[in-house]
Amino acid sequence: MDKGHGGQMAETGSFTPLLGASALSPFYDAAIGLATREGRWRNRLIAQMNLQPDDRVLDVGCGTGSLALMLKRRAPSAIVFGLDPDPQALAMARSKAKRAGADITFLQGFANDALSKPLRPLTKIVISLVLHQTPVKEKLRILNTCRHVLGPDGEVHIADYGEQRGLMRLAFRSTVQALDGVEDTEPHARGQFPAIVREAGLKTLTETSRTHTPTGQITTWLARR
Repeated sequence: MDKGHGGQMAETGSFTPLLGASALSPFYDAAIGLATREGRWRNRLIAQMNLQPDDRVLDVGCGTGSLALMLKRRAPSAIVFGLDPDPQALAMARSKAKRAGADITFLQGFANDALSKPLRPLTKIVISLVLHQTPVKEKLRILNTCRHVLGPDGEVHIADYGEQRGLMRLAFRSTVQALDGVEDTEPHARGQFPAIVREAGLKTLTETSRTHTPTGQITTWLARR
């Protein structure tokens, strides 16, 4: 799989472009849609967010901005931010938003940069297909950053690869792990991700859906401070 929704969201100052190479970035949306049954899990993710007119929402690893645009369409009065380290992906995101006439603020940076951006007070954060390919210490750092930039009643909504069993384990091993490696992705496959979320200080975690895809099972969660 690609390195996240918009480049690998590690705090190293470097990232991998969409689909692994800048030349392939224009094909990102179509590839991810086919490989992950994106329409199904993304609609579930948006529904669980229960967006309100006064929400301030951050999409971490926003990539080409498709999810941010869907959130803005669902709640036109909400303030929506997108954060991503990949300038090419952000250019595509801004172009999408401009064509749609959507007022979305896209910012360049890694997850930890959210602490220094003019985002607060955030009510909701969404992270989709980013965390599975980051090292455990980075998963913890990203989630801990989310906890710090959220308001007191804030929520983190996550869609990512969860525990893989049976045929889904085989699909995950032959696609995601074949491309992204085993070390960073294995905690997800083994069902250890919920414990990582709690270790980061997000004490309340609820699994909300599971979607079988050609690349493995994608799970959605709701976490609260």
